[in-house]
Amino acid sequence: MRLAVAFLIATAVFVIAVPAPSEAKTYIQLSPDSGPTASSVQVSGFGFASGEVRIALAPLYAEPTSGFLDSLPENEMVTLATVAVRNGGFERTVTLPGSQGFAWGKQVEILVIQADPPTSSAGFFVASATFSLTALADLPAAGGGASAGDTTLGWLAVALMSSGLLAGCIGLGLRVLQRAHRGKA
Repeated sequence: MRLAVAFLIATAVFVIAVPAPSEAKTYIQLSPDSGPTASSVQVSGFGFASGEVRIALAPLYAEPTSGFLDSLPENEMVTLATVAVRNGGFERTVTLPGSQGFAWGKQVEILVIQADPPTSSAGFFVASATFSLTALADLPAAGGGASAGDTTLGWLAVALMSSGLLAGCIGLGLRVLQRAHRGKA
């Protein structure tokens, strides 16, 4: 009986003390994983080798969901960003194309591509996650001004009235100061 208990204790200590060989899993996460076109999506990656990765957009099922590949269908992909990997991970917010650049359906793949992966003789390692489209939206116009076709007369009138009111207040303040100065003299 003592021998059986000692054997069980030794087995438990061995299982706990000796670490099992671990495989680092490479994957990406999207936040959010659904939304309209032109959405900002945070892409977080884990388990990548040091170097640079490319974040791209592709039609659903254009490539295997992840794995080592010898070539990529560049004509079906849109590059969104290039990111440096530090300590196996990265985090980057990308903006998806607006509705004019989206002819791929209700779901797309966001790919993270690492060229010449050190753990394989393949040309690329691809990790992917699916993004579901909820609506078509356009990207906002570049800059902060009004877009073509908008009327700006309302804003112009408010700006002119504000500057006139400010000038009147300054004039009134100077007149009050001038009278106060004359009263002392």
